[in-house]
Amino acid sequence: NFVVESAVIAILAGHGFSSGEEIRSIALPPTTQAVLVGSTPLSGLLTVAGIFTWLWFVPKYTRGTGRRERLTVVILGGITLVFATLNGGVGVLSSFGVIELEPSFRANFHQFGSVLEVLGTSIGLGVGIALLYATASDYRPFRWQAAAGLSFAVVVPWLIRYVYQFGLVTGFRSISAARAGGLFVGLLGVWVAINRYGLFDHSPASRAIGRKTALNTSDTAIIVVNEEDRLSDLNPAARALFDTMSRDAIGETIETLLPQPVD
Repeated sequence: NFVVESAVIAILAGHGFSSGEEIRSIALPPTTQAVLVGSTPLSGLLTVAGIFTWLWFVPKYTRGTGRRERLTVVILGGITLVFATLNGGVGVLSSFGVIELEPSFRANFHQFGSVLEVLGTSIGLGVGIALLYATASDYRPFRWQAAAGLSFAVVVPWLIRYVYQFGLVTGFRSISAARAGGLFVGLLGVWVAINRYGLFDHSPASRAIGRKTALNTSDTAIIVVNEEDRLSDLNPAARALFDTMSRDAIGETIETLLPQPVD
């Protein structure tokens, strides 16, 4: 994404533009228009794909992922990806008159697409960062500095992208410096996490997977309850002993399984 956007800025600067605000007011050569038509949706696609690839890695590294978690990432990422690509493509095509849209519809569509893109990527980032810091606080070999490095790798470039997209900074010189700085911070964060804090020397997911495996393969019936004595989990041995399914028992009080109250 950094390479694509740098190439676009270099081409526009070569035509005498100094900021993104000038693009709509000055006619562009057909070749330059074609570059923008292709690169604008590509930039959105790469941004969203990068964030959700990162989100695919984080839970797999910190706790392991099941089918439900993977499906959730795919659905959320797919929806966000579609709207980010459409938003960029429709915006640049309508700017150059390739497609004709009512100004009010175009503004509403752009606003709706931008909100969905920001919302989807924000959820992805929030979930991933929460998992990293929860793991850092609960799994001692994985340090919070490594969590910070992995977080900066995506958060800083993400913020800089929307600073430009929402018109807070439009000058090419300023945004280019910010993007270069953001890329440096992101790469530095990844380097620190891997080389300084041994990201791949540890496997936090092994603990979560190990506990889950031990629970599920134990011949001893195990019931997990919360502070209100409501069932949170049952292992296969407990389900067999009480002749029940997890989906029927979870959330019920423990008295629904046991013949008499227990302390």
